[in-house]
Amino acid sequence: MKKFLLSLFFIIASVTMISARDIIVKDYEALPQKGKEFIAKYYSNNELVHMKIDDDSHKKEYEVVFKGGIRIEFNELGEWEEIKSKKAPIPSGVFPSVIANYLANNYPQNKVLEIEKKSYGYELKLDNRKDLIFDKDGSFKKIDH
Repeated sequence: MKKFLLSLFFIIASVTMISARDIIVKDYEALPQKGKEFIAKYYSNNELVHMKIDDDSHKKEYEVVFKGGIRIEFNELGEWEEIKSKKAPIPSGVFPSVIANYLANNYPQNKVLEIEKKSYGYELKLDNRKDLIFDKDGSFKKIDH
């Protein structure tokens, strides 16, 4: 029984080690060019903490972490998928101008702290804790509570 349990433990440990293919680096040289250009345009003044490369699936994903609590997730093409910030507003140039205009007219005092691309469009979280939903064209759809 002990041998069986010990064997089972080693099998589970091996499978876990094989599937854990996250690589942590201190630069973003491995990030696709499009992601590097995005960072240069919007986050060049931010200090990099690390970048995590997730090669666990059949496609690579990248998570870039900056000091101050900013996290950006990129897909295998270097396109941003999600941006989160603890305090600093996400630059309005990141999202479509239709959304930027909507926010300027309806939430001029608020900051966007999170944005995520979804299959239907965009989901934004403001510093007032409201979640705003926009379609792919940038048209406002609803407030998600």
